Amino acid sequence: MSHLRLVSSTADIDPAADGIAFAVLAEATAQVVGEVSRVTKVIRTAVNESENGLPVGPVRRACCKAFDSLPGWQRARIAEAALTRASDAA
Repeated sequence: MSHLRLVSSTADIDPAADGIAFAVLAEATAQVVGEVSRVTKVIRTAVNESENGLPVGPVRRACCKAFDSLPGWQRARIAEAALTRASDAA
């Protein structure tokens, strides 16, 4: 995944692209761990708050913490599903 780039400042993140990325992540997570998974629900909450223009800092941190709690093999499968979904959307 050398094409992914981490940013140190949220000022470098395009809010529209960020919302789309989280929507793709939510879909991929639901596909791998299920729609009723706690992780999927937390990510969907972040997507909804972002779409409604609400501050997403605390929700985003909870989202990252929930995602990080998944085993590595599930995170890898989610990444594959998200990349496939993103390339289909492009």
